Amino acid sequence: RLPQCFDHITWTVSNGDILLNGQPFRVRGANWFGFETGTSVVHGLWGATTMDAVLDMLVTNKLNVLRIPFSLDMALNSATTIPAWNCYECVTDKSWDALDRLFDKAAARGIMIILELHSFTAGGPVTELWYNGSYSEASVITGWSNMLNRWGSRANLMGIDIKNEPHGAATWNKNAASTPIAQQTDWDKAAVRIVTQLKTLYPSFDKLIIVEGVGTGGADSPFPVSDPAYNKWNGSNLDGVYKAPLDFGVAALNNRLVYSSLIWGPSVNWMPYFGDATFPANMPSVWDKQASAERGLSLPPHLLQHFLPGWGGMKNNVAADTQLQNKWVQYMAANCIGDSIIWAINPNSGSTQGLLLDGWTSPNAAMLDLIKIAQPDPAVITSTITNTNICVTFGA
Repeated sequence: RLPQCFDHITWTVSNGDILLNGQPFRVRGANWFGFETGTSVVHGLWGATTMDAVLDMLVTNKLNVLRIPFSLDMALNSATTIPAWNCYECVTDKSWDALDRLFDKAAARGIMIILELHSFTAGGPVTELWYNGSYSEASVITGWSNMLNRWGSRANLMGIDIKNEPHGAATWNKNAASTPIAQQTDWDKAAVRIVTQLKTLYPSFDKLIIVEGVGTGGADSPFPVSDPAYNKWNGSNLDGVYKAPLDFGVAALNNRLVYSSLIWGPSVNWMPYFGDATFPANMPSVWDKQASAERGLSLPPHLLQHFLPGWGGMKNNVAADTQLQNKWVQYMAANCIGDSIIWAINPNSGSTQGLLLDGWTSPNAAMLDLIKIAQPDPAVITSTITNTNICVTFGA
């Protein structure tokens, strides 16, 4: 196939596909974390590797999307500093400067970027709700507004993931819209408020809008509690979409909505279905309800199945994770849900290894082989990405 070149970039979602200029854009992506941690920049730049080396590895393996987690503190403070020795190549860079350069370098290599609000504080926990006693919903909107004012016009900004892993007190359409509790806990309603306000503050916003689910029990489920599929990871419960799909009230926003779910393995946490006597043969019947359900709904959005699992180079329950990961990538390929963003490039995650081995210089061939099974034919951007030029060889 030959590349197709365009003088514009338009993202939409239709019939279960993410579309770039009207054509399916097959995602093979990875997280590179660090901006949300105490280093205030992507990890590994402390002398182990460089931005160029990591991005070149992605190109070699046809990864086309980079997901960058960040903290709300960083979004609220353009003067966020990078502690000494955490980034040899950053020199006098602040965090925002380093992210500027990452966008530049990724665009030159045909790599799209998704920004994701991961935590409120640097190195802080993933909160249940989109606000807490120190950070209000208005603070989140201000943080995202700052991010869009700085990077919203970047040609290789593909989308924004509004909030990482709502769970616990977070619910989906559990309360009448007019009640105070709905304003306090219903994540679906908050997502609509946040996105609507961002569009008002940044009218030219035209990127994908990524919204994760809630946790187990956070939404009315079509499955009984006794059903293994009832148990879900934080942020992965999209059962509420059955009765209450998101509606921003504007077609242009609805047509760019992506639902995001998560699949983790035993290395991260134990689920009852991992202990089934038939494991991992039992997993496809669970995933049919967890990972594929939204694909069968009469809805415009696409379910982008984020790979944030404990599969591939696991650190804890390696044997069970290996079984799970092999079954999962086969399931993805067989069910055409291969669009994926794996956690992570980093080899220093607490419960997973990464696409790079511990020294940060050698690719982890086993994990790379797995994502290639899940998404065998990703889109390849063959040009530098600009707002007036992009050349793409679209995947099958």
